[in-house]
Amino acid sequence: MTGRARPGFSERQRRAERRIAILAAAREIIETQGADALSVAEICRRAGVTEPFFYKDFADLDAVVNTVADEAATEIRRKNRPGSTSNRRRAE
Repeated sequence: MTGRARPGFSERQRRAERRIAILAAAREIIETQGADALSVAEICRRAGVTEPFFYKDFADLDAVVNTVADEAATEIRRKNRPGSTSNRRRAE
């Protein structure tokens, strides 16, 4: 992904795509190397965006870490919700 205009995509779509790529890159680094390995430069390299675009979507590195943590917590709550298939499997 690059910061260049993509024909047929609105700015809103490009921004959403960038945000997804940034968060995926941050998650990958955390999962494989730990949170201490995170840097804006490495996230941008993996996401294929430039640092100015990073800062259009996130105030700083902490904002990315907080968003990744919030998404992980939401996923855990969703999986542990009564009646979820993962809960049924555990009960069996």
